Amino acid sequence: MQVDEALAMIAAQQESAVGRRIMSDVQAGVVEGQRLADALGRHPRSFSGLYRAAIAGGEQSGKLGFVLARLADYLERAQALRTKITTAMIYPAALSLVALSVVVCLMIFVVPSLTEQFERFDQQLPFITQVLIFTSRFLTTFWPLLLLGLAVGGYTLHVLLQREPVRAALDAAILRAPLIGRWAVAVNASRFVRAVSTLVSSGMPVLESVRAARESVSNREVSKAIVRMAERIEEGEPLSQVMRRSGVIPPMVCYMTQSGENAGEIAGMLDKAAAHLDQEFEAFTASALSLLEPAIIVFMGLVVASIVLAIMLPILQLNRLAIG
Repeated sequence: MQVDEALAMIAAQQESAVGRRIMSDVQAGVVEGQRLADALGRHPRSFSGLYRAAIAGGEQSGKLGFVLARLADYLERAQALRTKITTAMIYPAALSLVALSVVVCLMIFVVPSLTEQFERFDQQLPFITQVLIFTSRFLTTFWPLLLLGLAVGGYTLHVLLQREPVRAALDAAILRAPLIGRWAVAVNASRFVRAVSTLVSSGMPVLESVRAARESVSNREVSKAIVRMAERIEEGEPLSQVMRRSGVIPPMVCYMTQSGENAGEIAGMLDKAAAHLDQEFEAFTASALSLLEPAIIVFMGLVVASIVLAIMLPILQLNRLAIG
C-alpha cells in the first residue's frame, strides 16, 4: 500500500473530526509531493519533532516501515510509563484527600458541639484541648477565607509555573530531592535512552538523535544536560562518555551504552538500558507506595487520636472533680 493510500484509510477511521481533518491534511501534503515528515510538520502540536525526525530518517534510509513500527512501540511504552506514573499517584492522593476531608469535617461539624460544654469549666483546660478548640473555631469562622486563599494560592502557583526560571528552578530541586530525585532521573533517562534508540534505528546519526531526543524529556535540567551532551558529541566524544559526564544518566546505562558502542549494537543496547530503567522505576514505585500508604494511615490515626484525647481529657478531669 502506498503512503497516501494508508493515510487516507487512517483519516477515514478517525472518530474525531479534528483527527480526521489533520490526517486528511497530511495525506493531501503527501499527494502534493511532500515527504511524509514534511507533511507531518504541518501539525507540530500533533506530531513532535522527535516523531518527525525519526520518520525523516526512515525515509532517507529506505526503512520507513521499520521505523514506523519502532515509533509505535516507542509510543506504546511511553504511554505505559505515563500510565504507571498516574496509577502510582492516584491511590496516595485519594487517600490523603479522604483523610484531610475527614479531619476537616470533624473539626467543623463534630468538635464544636462536643466542646461547647467545656466553656462552663472553671478549671484550666488541657493545652491539647485549647489547641483543638482554637483550631475548630478558626476553621468554622474563616473557612470561606481559607477556600479563597487556597484558590488564590493555586492560581498564583499556576502562573508562577508558567515562567521559565521558576520551572527550571523547580526541576533542578526535584532532581536534588532525596527520593523524588531518583524517581525523576529514572523516568527522564528512560524516555531519553529509548528515544535515542528509536532514532538511531531509523538511520539517524547519534548526534542528531541526541538532539532530537531532547524533546522526549520533561525535566528542564535534564534537557540542558542533553544539550551539553550534544555539544560534546559534536566535539568527538563517544555517547557513553558524555552520558557519564552529564550526571543525569544512571551509571548502569552508561556501561551498557559503552558495551553497545564496542559491539556496534548501540540501538539494541539502549533498548535494554531503557527496559532496565523501567524495571528500576517499577521497583522503586512499589517500594515507595508500600511505605507511603501505611504512613498516611498512621498519620490519620494520630490526628484522630489527638482529637479524641483532647475531648476525653476534660471529661476525665470533670469526673475527678465530681468524685473528689
